[in-house]
Amino acid sequence: MKKIFSAIFLFVILSNIPLLANEKMLENELTKGKEYIYRFDVENGYPFFDSLIQAYPKEPIPYFYKGYFQLLIFSQDMTNEDLLKNMKGNFDRCIKLIKDRGKYENFAHYNYYLGLSSGAIGIYYILDKNYFKGFIYGRRAKNYLEKTVKINENYYDAYLGLGIYHYYVGLMSGIKKFFAGLFGFSGTTEQGLEEIQLTADKGNLFSVEAKLTFNLLQYFFQNNLEQPLQIFKDLSKEYSQNPMFHMLVGYHYRRTHQPQTALPYFNEIEDSYLKTASQVYYMKHYNIAVCYFRLNEFDKSLEHLKLIGNHKDKMTMYFQSAVNYYTALNYMVLNKTDSSITLLKNIPNKDHTRYWYLSTQLFLKNPFPSYISDLIIYRNKVMAGNIENIHGLEDELEKNFEKNKNTVWYLYYLD
Repeated sequence: MKKIFSAIFLFVILSNIPLLANEKMLENELTKGKEYIYRFDVENGYPFFDSLIQAYPKEPIPYFYKGYFQLLIFSQDMTNEDLLKNMKGNFDRCIKLIKDRGKYENFAHYNYYLGLSSGAIGIYYILDKNYFKGFIYGRRAKNYLEKTVKINENYYDAYLGLGIYHYYVGLMSGIKKFFAGLFGFSGTTEQGLEEIQLTADKGNLFSVEAKLTFNLLQYFFQNNLEQPLQIFKDLSKEYSQNPMFHMLVGYHYRRTHQPQTALPYFNEIEDSYLKTASQVYYMKHYNIAVCYFRLNEFDKSLEHLKLIGNHKDKMTMYFQSAVNYYTALNYMVLNKTDSSITLLKNIPNKDHTRYWYLSTQLFLKNPFPSYISDLIIYRNKVMAGNIENIHGLEDELEKNFEKNKNTVWYLYYLD
């Protein structure tokens, strides 16, 4: 889900761009370009922005859009290093073209663009694990956005980016927040939400995106599920080609133990994304596999896990670990315990895979009981809300625990 949220986050933040060009033709063309981004249309979006760069080589906007589109795609294909470097080049070009114009400091829209471009380059350095440069560009982005509203306090689109900065600083606690303050970052979640709402209410071009951001924060951090869900459903209908909105709705139902309801949303996503945004393809089949696992349809679950397992060399270590984990659990039910143990042992103990590593320890440190299949099937039924007619299975498990109720597996059952 971090992948999903990252993609939506980039979609919302970096597409909030007031148009700088005076030429009405370019303005109209860029409005069309936005639609390619909203639809996640890689096949047509790339050549479209390339044609704009050729037609308007001295305008910063086409370079920014090309870079933004590349960043969005990279967030779903994080093994493509060439794409990452080319993306940074487009953001650098956007900044240079603005600064070459002279006296850009006095114009709100130029500062706004510089803020967005700097923030995007900061993301590039963070992805490259250069956290110092990431911090430098992040602070630079914040300063440009602050200058934007200082020049024109009614530049309401800029409050969306500022609101997100202030919201995330507000989420920090203790020593992290102290050091953030020393480096010039301050804010509260309340302040951030107010600023995002200001863009939603008064933004010139991007009030809809601000509403989406507001609902994303409500959903993921405020635990308000129903209102944002309707926004996501509406967007999945309006931009039916964009896989992220289908993914969000599907994840909601998967997260709230409704795998049968989740499946149609994941199945809406085209397999063709394997060529253009491979992480989308992996997320689709991974989520489908988990849904079938929860429904105790283990053969179908393994079928989808094998689809993405064939591309492990192109998957992030996080996804490789997730695939190994659920493949192992499927094998447990099918009594292929040796294969299960091998897969679980291959999950590394690293920061970005620790959730999966810790999840393996129950199974690696405790011998599988003879009733492990029944236990997993029972737990799946409970977690999928399928609790009708499970009393026989429950009674059978209770009998297995009668002799020794101090086992870790009994605690697993009680959980």
